[in-house]
This record gives sequence, C-alpha cells and structure tokens, in this order.
Amino acid sequence: MELSLLTLEECALRAWPALTTRHYDGWLLRFANGYTRRANSINPMYGSSLAVEAKIDYCETLYREQGLKTCFRLTEAFYPAHLETLLIERQYALITPTSVQTLDLSAVEPALSPEIDGSPRLTNEWLRESVRIGETKTAHLLHIQQIIGACRLPMVFLSLRQEEQVIAQGMGVHDGDYIGLFKIVTDARYRRRGFGEQIVAGLLSWGKTNGAKVAYLQVEQSNAPALALYRKLGFRQFYTYRYWEKAA
Repeated sequence: MELSLLTLEECALRAWPALTTRHYDGWLLRFANGYTRRANSINPMYGSSLAVEAKIDYCETLYREQGLKTCFRLTEAFYPAHLETLLIERQYALITPTSVQTLDLSAVEPALSPEIDGSPRLTNEWLRESVRIGETKTAHLLHIQQIIGACRLPMVFLSLRQEEQVIAQGMGVHDGDYIGLFKIVTDARYRRRGFGEQIVAGLLSWGKTNGAKVAYLQVEQSNAPALALYRKLGFRQFYTYRYWEKAA
C-alpha cells in the first residue's frame, strides 16, 4: 500500500496522545505535564496564515506558563518552510534526531512465542516491571497511565518471561491499516540474546492478526543496537523528524 507521511504522523499522534492539544493556525500544540517530548511539543503539520514570528512568540509564552521548554517537532514536511531557520536564529538547540521506520506486513507470518504474555489493557504489573527493567521512572507512572488511558485505539501490552521473571516488554497500538510499536525494552542483563526480537515479532503478529498492513516505529538515530535490530527484521526508514528546543 502507498504510504503517506501525514497519515503516519496522524496515526502516531493518536497512538501517543497528549492530554491537551491546542489547534493554532495549522500547528498542533501538545501538553502532557512534561512527560515525553512527543506529547509536549509543537507540531507544525498543516498550512498556516498568521505571521510566523508572532506564532513562535505565542507558543513560547504558552509553554513557559506551563513550566515547559518550548519544543518544536519538525518532520521533513513542516509549515512554513523557513520555520527551522527562524528557530536557529532564536538559539533553539537541535536534539534527538529520530528515524520513523515502516515494515510491510504482507510477508509476516503470525506467530507468538509461548513465553510471551499479552494483555489488551495496561496493568499495574506491566507498569511495575517497566520500572524494574529500567525503561520507566517511578515518578512518571501516573503520566504514562494518563497518556495511555487517553488513547481510544485497540492496544496490546506484551511481556516476555524467563523463569517467571519479565525480561522484555513492548506495546502496540492498532489504527486501521497500521500498528505502531512503542516502549520496546529488554532488561540490560538479557540484551543481545534475541528477546527484543521476540517482542517485536509478537507485536507484528498481533497487528497482522487484527488487520494491520503496515507496522511503524520511531527510534532515535543514535540508538545503534535498536537500529540494527529493526534493520534485521526488515524495517526501513520512511522519514525523519527532529526536535528544536528552547529552555523554559
């Protein structure tokens, strides 16, 4: 199927929703109490008509009032085209360039390892294990619950166990033809042994079984082990995005 950057962006925004979103002349201003840049950034996704300098001033004031750093999330298609130049002039810093990767599921054979448990709902146990493995900080538990609770799409939460201990996790969000993969992590003591691959395979299997045709994920370009894993599984970069951030 033909992929669209805008369609995939909209899927990702629905899969990891902000608690509050303001629509401002083609820009989406997202707020979620500061947890994850993805849910607390400005997304200039659509055409706009207001003066861009004034719009940046407005955003900076609004985020400062919320006690947040003003952060713009720019894909390869943002509006207006000279926005990035203006942010550089305002001393915004470039951080966490990220690769958005996709995989055609037509050749994926549904299969789930018997060592993997799945739940359609976020459980306290899944959250506890996420903290123990080290992917989540205890201070962020409420924020995660709020963000995931705001998602109105079918989800699955997978855990891989060995000797009754969770050693890897991941979550998937199904949205029509797409499944998004999020929060994939392996306990540091068990990495490079194929457990992360099993979690990803389980998520892909769940997605295809539920009618998804394409899988997508977002991975920081500095994360070499994850990039190698996803390349091995057949994921390929579709586009990139980067954050431009200013201190609060």
